[in-house]
Amino acid sequence: MPPLVLVAIAWVAGLVAAHHWFVPLGVEPLSLVLLSLIPIAAILLWPRDRQMRLAAICTLALLAAALRYQSALPDLDDPGLLAHYNDQGWVELEGVVDGYPDVRDTWTNLKVEAESIELDGERYPVHGTVLVRAPRFPEQHYGDRLRVAG
Repeated sequence: MPPLVLVAIAWVAGLVAAHHWFVPLGVEPLSLVLLSLIPIAAILLWPRDRQMRLAAICTLALLAAALRYQSALPDLDDPGLLAHYNDQGWVELEGVVDGYPDVRDTWTNLKVEAESIELDGERYPVHGTVLVRAPRFPEQHYGDRLRVAG
């Protein structure tokens, strides 16, 4: 099997491992960086052994993919992230239409970039995008400022 195929399989295995084991178990990204020192040492200690080099590179690809997966996850505990307020009840959101409206027969889908959210009478600054299903009329346009509740 070509070496690049093995490295690609290791990368995908790293993504799967991060999703199913590393993130749920709370493995710290720093520990993945420290673990990568082992295959780097193997490459330096056995530079002429092709199989050892390939195994070390595949291990590095697996660890790099897991690290990349973990770094791409949003921090849902951040109160500035819109997703932090999922399933919190009735809210009012203020934002700007961030894409061209997707007009349907009886409604319009609007991609809204949120700027603030009001929950239980308190207003919080947020960032994130939400899909709003609005009535077709009155028409909304790209760049319009909206206040929606739901």
